[in-house]
Amino acid sequence: MTGTNSDNAEELLRFEEGWTEKMVEFWKERMDKLRVNRTFAMRNSLLGIHRPGAIEFRFLEYGIYVANGTGREIYRGNDGDLGFTPKRKAKEWFFRKYASSRHVLNEVEAAHYGQDYQGMLTVALDEMMRQVRTL
Repeated sequence: MTGTNSDNAEELLRFEEGWTEKMVEFWKERMDKLRVNRTFAMRNSLLGIHRPGAIEFRFLEYGIYVANGTGREIYRGNDGDLGFTPKRKAKEWFFRKYASSRHVLNEVEAAHYGQDYQGMLTVALDEMMRQVRTL
């Protein structure tokens, strides 16, 4: 990322918007591949919202249970002794890709904010040196 701070901020904003869209696209493809699509309600509920400084994803809550392989036959408060083998299998559509993609986003943002910080520090040091020279 080169150029002015304004250019860098716009570039980061475009990257974050693209990252958000790609995550939603990837998750939908993953749901299709794993056949997490009996009614398509969860797939259709998947939404990525990007605002400067915040990225939010929304989907029906039961999507986490699908990813973990839990469901109706495992009731709340169960002591762990199910007495049978659950019929459901985990369909990992969410966590793994989110974690690896979040790492990439963190690296891009760290580089962006690091450059901004270096620029602010350089400006501050230049100003201090100008003040020292005028003494």
